[in-house]
Amino acid sequence: MAAFSMLLFFSCVIMKRTYEPKKNGRYQIMLMMYLSTISTQEEKNKFEQLYHTYERKMYAVAYKILKNPEDAEDVVHDSFQALIENLDKIQEIHCHKTWNYIVTIVKNKAITRYNKKKKYTTGELEEEYFQEESSEDSPVYEYVEKQETAEIVAKLILELPEQYRYVIYLYYYNELPFAEVAKTLEITESNARQIANRARKLLEKRLRERGITHG
Repeated sequence: MAAFSMLLFFSCVIMKRTYEPKKNGRYQIMLMMYLSTISTQEEKNKFEQLYHTYERKMYAVAYKILKNPEDAEDVVHDSFQALIENLDKIQEIHCHKTWNYIVTIVKNKAITRYNKKKKYTTGELEEEYFQEESSEDSPVYEYVEKQETAEIVAKLILELPEQYRYVIYLYYYNELPFAEVAKTLEITESNARQIANRARKLLEKRLRERGITHG
């Protein structure tokens, strides 16, 4: 998947994740459950900040690998449990080092789950996604950067005209071919392609206006 297409995928996942928890209260219920397992108030405060800052991004990482909402939810849950056991390793909430650490936990658990279900070797899937290095030149670091930009793009997508949003969501998140997108929206395939192209150009323009570039 091309770099900007990958970015749009993550943005759609984050956008979807932002509003779904508000419908059923699950987001807050899970937070309360996790907090009940933590002993000190200082650690509770730290975990709550981590949860609000990274939960949606963690889900996006897991979903990209597993392509299954329930499996992604389970991976996020397992990852938060691992974080609770290692809160002492986290010094700052809002920094690359912390997110790099979190994304490594999530992707390792997602890969393990994927391999158990698909019976692939871990090495094969790790090579497809990203390796363990954590330097600024590593694939993991690039992945972290894309996730942060995806938060901004998700907000920009919500500002697009309604039909643009639908096409972006169906094509990049649901990964439907343009023929299916057109059928769903009752437009021509050519029109669907044109709308996707216009939406991409508009998003790229608005990112440039914010001084954000993508690979």
